[in-house]
Amino acid sequence: MSVKARLRVTLYLLVFCLMICEIFISSAARTVYVKTELLLLVTVFSGLYLGPRYGAEMGFFSGLLKDLISIGPFGIAALSFFIVGLLCGYLKNRLTRETFFTQVLVSFVSSVFFSFMVLGCLKTFSGVLPDRIILKNILFQALLTGALSLPFFFVFGAVFRRAGSQVFEANP
Repeated sequence: MSVKARLRVTLYLLVFCLMICEIFISSAARTVYVKTELLLLVTVFSGLYLGPRYGAEMGFFSGLLKDLISIGPFGIAALSFFIVGLLCGYLKNRLTRETFFTQVLVSFVSSVFFSFMVLGCLKTFSGVLPDRIILKNILFQALLTGALSLPFFFVFGAVFRRAGSQVFEANP
């Protein structure tokens, strides 16, 4: 199996594992309408470390899975994760992706972007916003996702370094 094929298989398995975690663990740990965006972390990681093509691909796939397990408007997560993956991929060469600050900041901003995109679509299509959605919850969710990016990026990096360090330089 080629390096690119092994990379894709590893990414898809990682997305499925995180989807299962998001369904069972994250929903059980939900506090006052706030939950982490675990699938978004794969998108940010793919974009920052593997480039815009992998970021967009993993973003669309992760978003599609998120749409399937959520009750929101179908396609919003796929579109917003696709955009996040693409933008993170374009930031690959402009940011020092190994620094903790960059990982937390990009994960935080991506989570805020996703939340506002969902809220914008809810407002556009239904004309109303949920009563309990406030900026404080969005920021807390983004902080939680940003904080979780540190251990997740460490684990993701270890998994892909085990697959071969040339994987990080692969940008088809």
